[in-house]
Amino acid sequence: MGLGEWLRGLGLGQYETSFRENGVDAEVLPDLTDADLEKLGVLLGHRKRLLKAIAGLKSAAAEPVSGQQAAKPEPKPHDAECLHLKSCSAPSGLDSDVGAA
Repeated sequence: MGLGEWLRGLGLGQYETSFRENGVDAEVLPDLTDADLEKLGVLLGHRKRLLKAIAGLKSAAAEPVSGQQAAKPEPKPHDAECLHLKSCSAPSGLDSDVGAA
């Protein structure tokens, strides 16, 4: 998604020209401050909206990319017990092969 499309999605497309004329692009966007936006002529309420949206972009960038596996948690004692059984539905101490012959 381009910068202009992102601004329009926020209802702030009127600032697209100002951002482009001042060299604001996707790389610079996360570094913008309230003072920067004020210098660009962004109204106070719109600055607040932009700063929240920028913070959302930063947190989204910090999340693992989908498709990447998160670190596996340490197995719980019950999980370790289930590892040697063919079926975790069998009560502890019973062989899941009982009755299969």
